[in-house]
This record gives sequence, C-alpha cells and structure tokens, in this order.
Amino acid sequence: MLIFTLLILSIVAISFFGSTITKAGYVGSVVVIVLMGIILSLVEKRKKIVDRWVNGIEGEGQIVDELKKLPDNYVVIRGLKVKEHLDVDCTVVGPTGVFAVEIKSHKGKIGFDGRELTRNGRRFEKDFLRQATAEAFGLRDKIRNLAKIDLYVEAIVVFSNKYASVRLGQQMVRGCRVIGRDWLNNILEIGSGQKLENSFIFKIVSALSADIADNKKDKKLDELRRIIGT
Repeated sequence: MLIFTLLILSIVAISFFGSTITKAGYVGSVVVIVLMGIILSLVEKRKKIVDRWVNGIEGEGQIVDELKKLPDNYVVIRGLKVKEHLDVDCTVVGPTGVFAVEIKSHKGKIGFDGRELTRNGRRFEKDFLRQATAEAFGLRDKIRNLAKIDLYVEAIVVFSNKYASVRLGQQMVRGCRVIGRDWLNNILEIGSGQKLENSFIFKIVSALSADIADNKKDKKLDELRRIIGT
C-alpha cells in the first residue's frame, strides 16, 4: 500500500513539473516525496497500533460477556496485577479451581509448531505461552502470599475473535490450554480435577480483593457471601 502511494506521488510530481523541471526542483520533489512517505508510514503504523488496541478492548469485552454465563459460585476478577508489569486479563476462581485467562483478539488459523503458537503458519510477535504461564505462576505466588493457600493455577490462552480457528483440542500446550471463546466456559466448568470448597473460594477472593477496584470490591464480596452462605 505504501509503495503504491509513493509511486502515485512520483507520477504526479513528474507530471506537474514536466520537461521544465530543474535539477533543484527535481531534488526538492524527491525530498518532498520521501518526507511524505515517512509521514504515511508513521500514520499507517500508528493506525495499526490503534486498531490492535481497539480489537483488544473489544475482545476482552466479548470474553467477559461469556464469563458472565458461568454459575454464580464462579468469581471473575479483571486486570489483576500479580507482579510488576504483569497483569492477568481475567482471573477466575470457582469450584473447579483457579484460572489465569489471557485474552487474544487475533484471527486466523491458530496452531503450534512445537515451540510457539502460530497464526496461519507464522509465529506471533510475542510468545503468548510464556506470557500466560508467567501470569499463572504470578497468580499462584500472590494467592500463596495473601491467602496462605498453595494450589495449582491453570493458564489459559483464549482467542476472542470469531474468525480465529483454534484446533488444538483440550491438550496442554507448554503448560497452557489454548482455546477459542466458545470453549472457554466448558473448560472452566470441567477444570483440571481440582475441587475447591466454597470456604476456600471465599478466602482466595477475599485475599485478592485488595486489587479489585473499590467500587466493585464490596459488591463482589457481598455477592460471594450470599452465594456460599458465609
């Protein structure tokens, strides 16, 4: 797209100056074209960043809407900070365990090449599996420190885009489960064999509540008290 635009600009400049173009004019035209190319490149790059950010926000909202369909004894905490520069998109605590859910909004055919996730056969710009695993371990450490409970935290990478084709089944990929959004709640309700009593759910969420926004904290804990009867 950028090359095509520069070609059009070159043709327009040559047509405009025609045979009367001077050496200085030619140099000036080239400079203008190069500068416009740089500006267009920066604008295009910025647009991609903005589009990615918007898609990420929309994707997270779609996943949150799915999580709202879970039974009442599942608690979802958004944007929980587990370490410096490390947040979990959605922390899910319920009778089947604790889950660190990392949300991705990419589309395309999602695969695994033996080391990293791929999209349409090419690796992503980041190692999402390493990111999700780090978040799960960070969440486990946070729960151990705050609630004095040591338990397994399952890492999940979920692709929110309806045009994402994830065909990795329920197998663990480098310690993570990689799924499309339609499978998320099923995986959460099945869990990994871990069972948490209501008292443990409440203790964990209470301990993590310091990182929940003040305007949501009391309501969430009150709802949980009502659900588990404490």
